[in-house]
Order: sequence, then C-alpha cells, then structure tokens
Amino acid sequence: MRPLFFLTVIACLACAAAGPAAEFLGKVAFLRDGDIWIQDIPDGTARKVTTSGKAAYPTLSASGRWLSYNEGTSTYIVDITNPQNPRKILAEFLTTKWSPTADVLAYTRSSGGLILTQAGRWEEKLLVRDLPNSWSTIDNFAWSPDGKQLAFVRVRTSGQGTTDRIAELFRISTGGTDLRLLLRVTGDRYRPIISRWTSDGKYILFLQNLGYSASILADGVPLAAMPASGGSVRVFTENTPIMGGLAISPDGRRIAVLQRPGRESWRNARLFVSPVDRVSLRPLTDKSLAPFFAAWSPRGSLLAYTAGPAAKDIEPPDIGPALAKRTILLVDPMTGSRQGGTSAENARDEYPIWTADGRHLIFARITAEAQAGLWMLNLTNQDQRQVVERISPDLPEDTGWRGFYGTVGWGSILDFWPGRRLAEPGLLIQGRTHVPLRATVEALGGTVSWQAASRTVTVLLNGYTLTRVPGSAADGNDLLLQNGILYTPATMLRDEFKLGVQWNAPAREAVVVNSEASLILIIPTKA
Repeated sequence: MRPLFFLTVIACLACAAAGPAAEFLGKVAFLRDGDIWIQDIPDGTARKVTTSGKAAYPTLSASGRWLSYNEGTSTYIVDITNPQNPRKILAEFLTTKWSPTADVLAYTRSSGGLILTQAGRWEEKLLVRDLPNSWSTIDNFAWSPDGKQLAFVRVRTSGQGTTDRIAELFRISTGGTDLRLLLRVTGDRYRPIISRWTSDGKYILFLQNLGYSASILADGVPLAAMPASGGSVRVFTENTPIMGGLAISPDGRRIAVLQRPGRESWRNARLFVSPVDRVSLRPLTDKSLAPFFAAWSPRGSLLAYTAGPAAKDIEPPDIGPALAKRTILLVDPMTGSRQGGTSAENARDEYPIWTADGRHLIFARITAEAQAGLWMLNLTNQDQRQVVERISPDLPEDTGWRGFYGTVGWGSILDFWPGRRLAEPGLLIQGRTHVPLRATVEALGGTVSWQAASRTVTVLLNGYTLTRVPGSAADGNDLLLQNGILYTPATMLRDEFKLGVQWNAPAREAVVVNSEASLILIIPTKA
C-alpha cells in the first residue's frame, strides 16, 4: 500500500512579482525632537508614533508591536501599528519592564505592589502585595530569560530610621506561586539593585548599593551574583557603574564587567571577563583605555565595547578632544586580541548593539557638531553606514560631547528590537533543529490549521500554502508529534516559505527571519 502523502505549495504571484523582500535586521524606537519614531533597520522609513513633544524612555515589547514610554510623570503603552490611541497605565514615573517572551509589562506603583498587565487586554494582575503594618516598597525587579519568573527587591522598615531597614531579594513565578526568599540584608549595609538574570536562568546578578547612597552608587559599587535557586553570594568587583558596566554572554556562563572607581567615564576603568560560577577576573583592557558599554555577539565569539584613551589628568571642560576619539572595538573575549571595530574622524562612537544574525553592529555616533545618529557596521565587509539620520535630544555643543560625566543615557533615548524570543522551546533531534510548528508560524504572521479526518496540517505563510500529513515526508522535512505538539525541522521554513534560518550553536538558538513581514524569531532549543 502506498504511504499517504501529498504536498502542495502554491506561490503567491503578487509576492513573486514584487521580488525578494529587503533585508530586515530589526527595528529601533528612538527620540527625535521630543517624540518617538520607529524605523526598520537597515533601510526602513522612520514613522512618528507620538505627537506630544514630551516623550522619553521608549521600550519595545517582546513581539515588537507594542511600545511603552513616558510623558512627564505618566507612563503609556501604544500599538505601533495603530498609534492614535495610546493607553495610560501609570500616572507616575516608576520602574516598568517588558517580559522577554510575551507582550506583558511589569511595573510598580508608589501605592505599592508589583503588577503585570498584558498589552491589548489591560487587565492588571497584582503579583506581589505590600506588607501590612509596615512601610515597604518594591524597589527594583528583573524578568527571568524565559519570562516565567521575576526577581524583585523589597525594602521594608518600621519607620524608625535607617538602622532597622531590611532589604530582601525574592523570586516569584508569574502565576503568583513559588515565592522564595533568596537574600536578606539587614541594617544599612547595602540595597541589592538587580542587574539581570544570566541567559541560562541559573544566576541573578546585582549591584550592592552600599549604605543606600546615590552618591556612592554613581561612583560604582560591588557587583555580585547568587544562584537563582538560592545560595551564597559571590562578589566580582568593588566599583562597577550602574550604567554600561555589565554584559552577559549568550550561554550565560561568562560576564564582561567594568571596574571603575569614580563616575568620570574617561578615567580609571578596566574591562574584565569572568566565569559566573566563580570569581576569576581576566583583564581585556589595560590602563591606556577607558572602556564601557560592552556587548557580546549572539554566538559569544566576539565582544564589542566603547573605548577611548584614558584621560585621568583631564578635567571636564577640556575632555571633548579625548571623547572624540571614542570608537567601538571588537575583541576575542578569550584572548583579548582585537578583531576590528569602527572608525571615524572627529566623531564619537558609543553603545554597541548586535543584530540577531551576529553579522552587524549598530551603534550611536555623535559628530563634532554634537548631532547624534545611528550607524551600522557590517562585519562581513567592514562597511559603515548611517541607518538613522538624527536622534535626540540634540546635544548642545558645550555639553553634548561630555554627557553626564562623559556618559550619554542612550537607554532613555533609544531601544533596539532584535527579534521576538519564543517562549516555547524547540528540540534537537538527531542533530537537527526542530521548532514548534504552530507557535513559530503564528509568531511569524502565518496560520496553522488541522484537519482531523484526513490528519493533515495546512500552513499559510507569506502567500504560500503548505499541506502535509505528519510522518509522511520523503524530503527529510517531516513533521514530528511529541507530547501533543507538532515540530518541524527549521530547514522546512527555509525551503518551503523562503525564510532566513540560522543556527546559533553556543546559545542553542535558531534565528528565523521573515523579511517580508519585518519579523525575527529567536527560538531556544533543548535536547
């Protein structure tokens, strides 16, 4: 008996006539003249999404569809595909952070508690309540990389002074269960400020804000780590800045950390690499450079960082010429050997951001006229070109070169979306990457339907239709059913739907690019 098998692929004539889609590497939200604009990288057209002239802190959600931002003391969320109706979620300026895997925003309120809300549904979920009969506040928090947990710090006191302060670091699931106390710090020793979880979810890194002092924090404080399951705290450095001082490798096993006593970014800085599970600092820079804003490549084989000449004897009024020599350097994180970087005459390059393909680096450049824009370095041919003409606030010539102690708060000016991280993991089966069919296709803008009578799956994506019976393929792109979930080899997305597919072995991730729909999907895998 012949096996049941049939396959139909119908090309959309309109799509074929239009030719191949332009390259798509992600999207950026940025400030220009007090409003937020969105632009596809590298060749998209900038679109204005706010009109008040008072916006700041743009942050894109996991899907890239939703944008949160501030206007004065209020926080808003807007659908960038329909920006006419922004929704105010907070009438105060407090901490807000998107989930890394879903369009869910976590935030705190001065009235207390840690709250979750899903964009588009707008139902608030109070995840953590304030303690009764005591003064307490959720001080800071961070999402786990899979979006299933949050770590948060609660500071409480009886109100009698600083000596009875207690800072506690907790972990809780987004379902509101599995609340665990990981760390308690009594008195005025330090307040934990969570930097982030490691990429593998095994450790939580945090700064030790000694004496709760804002001044000490600005000068740099110890960076520490502890297991996300609880355990001992290990301290890596004595003086790490709160901005641009930490980068975590894609596999979660290493950190690049800055040691810089003092707040001036042009002096006394060293960049180190260390394993996370033990303190073993290996210097990547010497005393001739002033590094900061490090970023690991998606495969972890390169480290990009901002660097200029160390200028320890120069005071702020005369620092401009030294800052103008800042570039982005690329190094091998294992050996420290240089692998290239950016170059420009009389311009200042900062804030490196990797695209998901690992072949392009986006960075901010400030000209001698104190005009800022975004540029892109193609690592394949070392080509540099501008991708966003102007970002603001425009930097006045007398202060723009310096910023605040030589540092510009780029995180309040722009946010880059490299792609959506899928919550449902893929599988490695006999050395091949398989991805969950329905979750993957729907995240890429398509649909999946199942006909029980004929046991057929129909996929619609990018104007193509594919119909297949699981277990019947003769081309190696078979559908596999495991635990009620259909998986497809990632190669089928490439072969049948003309999508870009890459494998990131160190991070165990598949990167799927749908340039036609301006979507990128990052899919973690497990054995």
